[in-house]
Amino acid sequence: MLLPHAEAAVLGHYKNMNGYGVTVSPETMEVIALKRKGHVQAFTFEVQIKLISSVAGSLRLGEDMLTFEINNGRIRLTDFEHLQKFPPPEYHLPEM
Repeated sequence: MLLPHAEAAVLGHYKNMNGYGVTVSPETMEVIALKRKGHVQAFTFEVQIKLISSVAGSLRLGEDMLTFEINNGRIRLTDFEHLQKFPPPEYHLPEM
């Protein structure tokens, strides 16, 4: 449910990757927090996930924390925090 939204957020952040595809794999996503917003019967939730983005299939690019608000099936990114940058992948990629 969150994967397409996480991928869109990550692609927006890492948009200048020299044409290499930036991906997010579900196994690199970890739910850090899930809480209900508002009163007890509200159906608005805040989900915070930590993930590792990669490029060219498996080279780690960075670690990010994303916060989403889920309300009646609508998902909205409310915060994107870049936590850690890994060595630039261009040093490891074959020349094309």
